[in-house]
Amino acid sequence: MSTEKRLLFLGAGGMGMAPLAGWMSSAGYVVTGYDNHMQEAVRRFLQKSGVSLPEFVLEEHLDSFDAVVHSSALRENHPLLEAARSRGMEVLRRGEMLARLAKGRRFVAVAGSHGKTSTTGLVAHALQRLPIDADYILGGFFAAGEFLAFHQDGSDWLVAEVDESDGTINLFEPEITVLLNVDWDHADRYTEKEQMLATFRGLLARTKSQVLLPDGYPCMQTISDGVNARVDYFSVDSDGGHNVSNQAAALALLRSLPDGKKVEVDSFDGFPGMARRLSLLHESASLRVFEDYAHHPTEIDSLLSGLRASEGQGRLVVVFQPHRYSRTRQFKDEFAQSLGAADTCYLLPVYAAHEDGLAGGELQDLVDAFGAEAPEVLTMDRRGAVHLSEALASGPTTLVFIGAGDIHHFAAAFVSWTRHEYDQRAAWLDYLMERVAPDCSLRCDEPLATKTTMRVGGSARFYAEPSNFCDLRALLRGASLFQQSVFFLGRGSNLIVPDGGFDGLVIRFSSSLWRQVVPLGSGCLWAGAGVRLKEVCGQAAKAGLG
Repeated sequence: MSTEKRLLFLGAGGMGMAPLAGWMSSAGYVVTGYDNHMQEAVRRFLQKSGVSLPEFVLEEHLDSFDAVVHSSALRENHPLLEAARSRGMEVLRRGEMLARLAKGRRFVAVAGSHGKTSTTGLVAHALQRLPIDADYILGGFFAAGEFLAFHQDGSDWLVAEVDESDGTINLFEPEITVLLNVDWDHADRYTEKEQMLATFRGLLARTKSQVLLPDGYPCMQTISDGVNARVDYFSVDSDGGHNVSNQAAALALLRSLPDGKKVEVDSFDGFPGMARRLSLLHESASLRVFEDYAHHPTEIDSLLSGLRASEGQGRLVVVFQPHRYSRTRQFKDEFAQSLGAADTCYLLPVYAAHEDGLAGGELQDLVDAFGAEAPEVLTMDRRGAVHLSEALASGPTTLVFIGAGDIHHFAAAFVSWTRHEYDQRAAWLDYLMERVAPDCSLRCDEPLATKTTMRVGGSARFYAEPSNFCDLRALLRGASLFQQSVFFLGRGSNLIVPDGGFDGLVIRFSSSLWRQVVPLGSGCLWAGAGVRLKEVCGQAAKAGLG
């Protein structure tokens, strides 16, 4: 694909999409990104990477682009995708775009059911310190922000993980493949384990030069039958857990690259870890709080056994959010068994991703799988956080939030509550401070009289002025987590505020974004929530509207 093509990335805030968009922008492609769930930290990353970030994208804007690249998390009937196809535009999934980039390079594929992002992250961390000429694109972010999620230097070598979940793995013909492990997953695509084995077997068969496999791993010998490339094995300590296995795979990969034969394990020193992979969120004398992305029984087994070994004799408490109805139906019995290793388990509602509800895969089906020892179900808000906190009051405890959905928001809110001893104002500010832009105003007990034309009334218990859509999303998510009533304030015309004020969150649309009026053609205007009515009328008149 020519770098002159103008690309629209939909779902650009995704953990796999953002590094790819950044890499392509750095390589000279004209990239625009949009995501209606964009988070502030990712917005800054994309902006720094040279990706254009309009605040909104409508069907009328598609004529400005040559192709659309989208996250597999978007439904195929997404209105913008359907509009792009109706225009005859090229529409590619993230994996399809990555496969195109890989065709022109000596591509190194990191594959497997577990550990792809962490292994690729280990390789990327070492590449930043070693004299090895290779680019990389991660499928996630480092836990420490100073490390880049992509590297683009025009190298012939490109390292990236390939995803089996959406079938795009079938498009790759790597120079080198590292296969970490194989577990049956993604029941929405692979109804039988053999189908998944065939997918990985196909990737190895298409590999040109070298296949790297873990020594002694079940089924690896049979899965490599018929492979034309050279097959080498790396040693894995079966008692070391996934982290040790990932490091062994990363070292084997680096030693297979040009100038990498002498790479030693100390190249991984200082590795910050990957975001949402056993991240320590809070630590006190009686409580340590972690979060982890695990969403498969094998991953949970490894996680909890590792925590048992490292955290000592205190209580181990788990909060688990099932990821997708199809996976919940497939593994509900295994989940119940794996989670039973904790002293106490709490469940959250199923994170649907792009799926609709599915018989056998609902939350109650998972609860029933536990039998007589059914866990409690928490609400993802202040009530759930308070109940959880009260249950942790006895003795030293390790608490881990587990899941690949939006559980990390709940975990962060819980930590803010805990850190500030349930002072609602302090906890709210603490939660939002790192989730909004620096120019987003956050205040408590803010007088409202000066913000209305009537000039009367009391204060808002919580008050915010979002500077962009990321801010607004974070504020609304925070309002849900902290159980705040919300009132939206524009210019305050003819508004009477009670003397007692508003016991909730007032969101005022005062920044320049919310005061824009944009003619869209076809008899339409886009108007921000804080725009003056006379400005809307003026723009309508200019556009020839009644």
